[in-house]
Amino acid sequence: MTDEALGLASAWRLAGTDGEGRDQVLTINRDELTSAYPGITIGRHPELADRVVDEPSLSRRHFRLSRSAEGVTLEDLSSLNGTLLDGVPLVPYAPVRLADGQTITAGRLTLKVSRVA
Repeated sequence: MTDEALGLASAWRLAGTDGEGRDQVLTINRDELTSAYPGITIGRHPELADRVVDEPSLSRRHFRLSRSAEGVTLEDLSSLNGTLLDGVPLVPYAPVRLADGQTITAGRLTLKVSRVA
């Protein structure tokens, strides 16, 4: 299956705000997502996360984006405050397919997902 069929755009952009209302933007390009095993981890600890967000409600390793046979997936890493996708809580360590336009909520961090061509 091709990258385009799997929903792998040139990059994925996660943009939104943290608990203090500060803008947060994370960009993850396709090559990085494809080569990172088991994926790109987002959290607040610089030694445990690939992308660090200074938000106290995030766990040190909060969630992960990965490439799978289904496309790009989102996975909660058993975080203290949980991860929601479009308001639905994720089961820890159970990846779900991520789509353009969805909203990730991790603690007090809210990010809108968009594919970048």
